[in-house]
Amino acid sequence: MIKDYIKQEEMKKRKRKKIIIRTILIIFLILIILLGFWYTQLHTQLKKTAAKTYTPINRSTIPSNEPETLEEPFTVLVMGIEDYMDDVARTDVLIFNVVNPKSKEIAMVTIPRDAYVYLESRGLKDKINHAYVFGGLEDTLKTVYNLMEIPIDYYVSTNFNGFTDLVDAVDGVDVNIPFTFEAKMVDPSEWKTFEEGPAHLNGREALAYVRMRKTDPEGDFGRSKRQKEVIQAVVKKAVSLNGVTKINDILRAIGDNVQTNISYDEYLSFVQLGKDLLHANIDNIQLEGEGGYIGEIWYYFLNEENVEKVTTHLKEMMSHTDPSQATTFQERIEKEEAEQSKNPNMENIETDNFSETKNNSN
Repeated sequence: MIKDYIKQEEMKKRKRKKIIIRTILIIFLILIILLGFWYTQLHTQLKKTAAKTYTPINRSTIPSNEPETLEEPFTVLVMGIEDYMDDVARTDVLIFNVVNPKSKEIAMVTIPRDAYVYLESRGLKDKINHAYVFGGLEDTLKTVYNLMEIPIDYYVSTNFNGFTDLVDAVDGVDVNIPFTFEAKMVDPSEWKTFEEGPAHLNGREALAYVRMRKTDPEGDFGRSKRQKEVIQAVVKKAVSLNGVTKINDILRAIGDNVQTNISYDEYLSFVQLGKDLLHANIDNIQLEGEGGYIGEIWYYFLNEENVEKVTTHLKEMMSHTDPSQATTFQERIEKEEAEQSKNPNMENIETDNFSETKNNSN
């Protein structure tokens, strides 16, 4: 069954469901805030939802930074799960997030779904999104930990129904479409024309609206603006709800589509932090590399030097104690390049010193 799945995956065109990477994390933070907002109204239902979504991490194989409170730096792995067949699922989105409340920094590292990495469940290298196919949640966590070499404190896993269900739970959202365009909707697959001007969108339409990028003159920037528009619309509708029925619908959407190791007792601790994170500067980092084939299968081969630089940056970020120390990964790279341009022989000197040290040790 799995072999057939892999063959089908490589033969078919890559026309699959995609959701904006930032949407997954920010929608989750919004949910945390809403849970706190409704706590006094639906204490019992909230507790049931938390129990339904809670799945702990096996700490014997996946270490934690063990933050004593959420005032300490911590990490969150966000996974977008796509159901490809009835009994086979995989990760379509992987974002490794580092949060430092002290320096008010958030780094979101996008891991390409086709990254060629070692999978413990298979004992060989394969696409990172196959970790979920062969080893489920635990192997995915192990694989990301081995790649980033930074402990994982929390994870949040959601399927794409979570987005559409949430929008539908608040009876849709009102948006102002910036220009006329066509976008493909899923489940069932069909094209829809989005006419310029005010519009009311249901869950499926909202997902297609925030996914479209190719025909946007502003590209990813334009898509990001549409994403924020929908998120703000969801929050506005959700916090204005007073009826228990609608709030129950939202909690049901969370319970049916989210899996996490955040316990009921920790939910409320995330409430204030979630409010702060919604206004924090988010540093988006993409692991670099290049695509290529092994046989007839296409993979994304990560640049090991880039991965090492990203990991070093994240570790240093976690050591920051004040907002004045905050810096983005791009700023770090630009600073290093500027220093190297001033001292063009520095890299050669370091290489010569390394070679000399190595030779002396032999």
